[in-house]
Amino acid sequence: MSHVRLSALLLAATLAASLNACGDGTALTEPVPPLGPAASLSSIVDSVRLSYNLPAMGAAIVTLEDGIVAIGVAGTRRAAGGPSVTTEDLWHLGSNTKAITSLLAAVAVSQNRIEWTTTIPQVFPELTNIRAEHRDVTLRELLSHQSGLPGSITPGVLGGWKDLTAVAQRDSAVAWLVRQPPTGSRGTFVYSNVGYSVAGAMLERVFGTSFEAATAAHVFAPLGMTDAGFGPQAAAGSTTQPAAHYWENGSWRVLEAKNDPPVIAPAGAAHLSLASWGRLLREVLQVEAGTSTLVPAAIGRETTTPVIAPAGPGASYGMGWGISDRSWANGKVLFHDGSNGANYSRAVLAPLRRVAFLVTTNGYADPRSPQAVHALHARLITYHNTGK
Repeated sequence: MSHVRLSALLLAATLAASLNACGDGTALTEPVPPLGPAASLSSIVDSVRLSYNLPAMGAAIVTLEDGIVAIGVAGTRRAAGGPSVTTEDLWHLGSNTKAITSLLAAVAVSQNRIEWTTTIPQVFPELTNIRAEHRDVTLRELLSHQSGLPGSITPGVLGGWKDLTAVAQRDSAVAWLVRQPPTGSRGTFVYSNVGYSVAGAMLERVFGTSFEAATAAHVFAPLGMTDAGFGPQAAAGSTTQPAAHYWENGSWRVLEAKNDPPVIAPAGAAHLSLASWGRLLREVLQVEAGTSTLVPAAIGRETTTPVIAPAGPGASYGMGWGISDRSWANGKVLFHDGSNGANYSRAVLAPLRRVAFLVTTNGYADPRSPQAVHALHARLITYHNTGK
């Protein structure tokens, strides 16, 4: 199986893992390293990393009032050795990019560029051969995985787009997807990465620029996310950023400059530092608190309010976020996992406790990486509660 195909599958599979744990780590069967005396977050990160044999891990705790209040990293940028990771390094988000795309959509709605109920043909009037099942699909349905569109693009079709620009790839994806039979009934939850590709293409049209440029101008820049971008977090051969790894035949293999086609960027291609990710998650906490710096409260909360349920055991889905209730969070939890097949990330927000937790690693091994990230998330909750 190609790594492009594997990445597409993982972008969907990571939500399933996230839904099964639903934000508290209780579904884990692997041991969590025992508590010791009060320690730095980096030492806790390293204890989990070593327990699961990962190249590197990073984590941070974010509060509504103060932003990042704790940050820790451990391990090396390459599994074979060399420079250690730092708190300034970049990490790949995978499907945690969906929260960014949904926030950009909220910005577009707040600026009257588009509505949540805008349909595909309203933005792409030149497409006259849209199947009847897809003609009324809205932006909200695309971002909440209930459009009925296929979950992924046939690899052979992707190959024909390799020399196109990112915008042209997404335009081609829209034209191809609207001619394909639906994979589920509209209004039913079916996780679709290419639904986010279509949503990204719609946003490109209304902003008049590429999805990447629009995100940089309307989300990254206002929030001070100066190191955020799209594509691989490390160039081929680089030792200045965490390289992507895949577990194969009993050892870690570096996937140099691991990248998916630009068409998938709105679904899962962002990279950034822990500090920038923390700024994003603080903004989502502010959305929940009604103090967003980017969008009016009513519009922002549309992304963090259940749109469709069920989307998994005890969970629903908003736009870019799984949503559940947990006792440790005093109620509502927003959560999502992400992977491109060589990195893994997890974000969990507890709005009523005004706190968010983020965890990431630069290695993918199934099921070890998801287990490690969920285990570290559970430790972050304890660390936040007790200081150790």
